[in-house]
Amino acid sequence: MVRIKVCGITSEKDAVQIAQQTSIWALGFIFVEESLRFVNPDKARQIIRNLPASIAKVGVFRNHSLEEVQFIRSFCHLDLVQLHGSEPPQFCEKLGKGVIKAFGVDESFDPSQLDAYKEVVDFYLLDSTQNGKSGGLGIPFNWDKIRNIKTPIAKPLIVAGGLRKENIVACIRALQPFAVDLNSGVESAPGKKDIEKLREIIQILEREVKK
Repeated sequence: MVRIKVCGITSEKDAVQIAQQTSIWALGFIFVEESLRFVNPDKARQIIRNLPASIAKVGVFRNHSLEEVQFIRSFCHLDLVQLHGSEPPQFCEKLGKGVIKAFGVDESFDPSQLDAYKEVVDFYLLDSTQNGKSGGLGIPFNWDKIRNIKTPIAKPLIVAGGLRKENIVACIRALQPFAVDLNSGVESAPGKKDIEKLREIIQILEREVKK
């Protein structure tokens, strides 16, 4: 079955509950201060130390310096770093293994930009973008922009952007991603995860999406 990443973790209670009661692939911690789901490195480290090794811990960054990303990755014991800014391929290469590069998809999206990163990242993440802002919008992008790409995408694909129980099956059938990234679709409020909404999505995927 497609893997699930839950992003925007801000509380230890939510993280531990998700870890104990589901079999998700990854949890994401947002270190972008402008985000409603920002968590500081000290708190993230405390949460992460109580999570099992089986769950990948992902740090989300946007236009941080290389030194900041490297420090927080080491300090918090992150397995993956997710870059949502304008980081060039050379930046990704300096981080070594465990890099997710995010791209905002709108009507002007050019899939050729992915190619410049194929040798220096491990995953591509596609998210919605609007008025120059990418990520955390809670709205889906036009999946046809990706479905209509003729050449195979070079890296495992993670899809984000307004995914919830009403549209997640259609998204998976359209794009066949490696993983889906859930955030607002499994929340009761920004940063507050709703385990019942997450369980419902997992049940839908187990029923509707073939392994």
